[in-house]
Amino acid sequence: MASYDGTNKSSAGCAQHLPYWEIKTEHTKNLYNEAMAMASPEAVAFCDPDNYQGPDIEVDASTLTEDQWQARRADHLGGSDISAIFGENHFKTNLDLYYSKTGKVPAVQEEESSASRLNKLWGHISEEYVDAWLSEKYPYNDIITDTNIYAMPGRPYITANIDRMMRKPDGSYCLVEIKTTSPFNKAAWENGNIPIPYIYQVRTYMAILGVWECVVVCMFDRDTLIANTIKRDLDEEMRIIQGCPALPAACVRSSNVLSADRKSSEYKDISAASTPTRVTFGKSCPFTIICVPTRISASSFANADKICSWESFFFVVSMSMRSTLACGNLAFTISSIC
Repeated sequence: MASYDGTNKSSAGCAQHLPYWEIKTEHTKNLYNEAMAMASPEAVAFCDPDNYQGPDIEVDASTLTEDQWQARRADHLGGSDISAIFGENHFKTNLDLYYSKTGKVPAVQEEESSASRLNKLWGHISEEYVDAWLSEKYPYNDIITDTNIYAMPGRPYITANIDRMMRKPDGSYCLVEIKTTSPFNKAAWENGNIPIPYIYQVRTYMAILGVWECVVVCMFDRDTLIANTIKRDLDEEMRIIQGCPALPAACVRSSNVLSADRKSSEYKDISAASTPTRVTFGKSCPFTIICVPTRISASSFANADKICSWESFFFVVSMSMRSTLACGNLAFTISSIC
């Protein structure tokens, strides 16, 4: 039976209260030592794993209806949202994320296709199969279904809705994230690789939970599954967490959306720049600022460089993802800026 997020988690599991973050086993200590040896002093101070007391529990999601589940998402950043903020999500841009968090409607709307809906359904259905596969592949491990939604202390808008947790025979914990894709995408998962969007997701989850490793399982078909392991990187966690806006709706500047507020010049300027974020341009900057044409010539004979009247309004889009700007009846696709 489908639950709040479309999977069977509500019926298959329950809210857990387990100390995922504790470093008590020899295996966890080795993972800790390895990560600490690689981390910068700034990252160690930021993540502070020695004094971490575990995540906050936002809610037991099994108690939520689907409408309640969708409503809470407007005020929180989930795993797939993180990669969109940094322009590394192939399914949505950070401008798409802005619309989904604010409820605003883009000038050019795209309807969800039947294929997209079926792909999501397949992802939810296959999660139950992967759960059984995990039990067969790791027969001495406990596969835990946890329905809690976890939040980062001090940053309650950054949350983790985990697929599974695995408890090894020695008592150490390993996060499990489940993905499905076409067999045509198998090469992206070979040789231990994990696609970048999912790296953003699980690094965020590991930072929230204090877990030192994660197994990402991807199912291509019934007989073809790949399980790759990723370990904690405190510097990457610091970069990701610092790059997340304090207001999910500030994934882009609200002044740059063609809304009623903007048209009446009564918009409020909210920006990720207002959050305490340290950014190294060219390395860790998730956004770039571009100008938006505010007026477009109606003449079909206008030169391309004279079509638009540029003003000081601007918004933020990813440097690494194509973004489509809807302007009146025209759409401009930006593939590289500056």
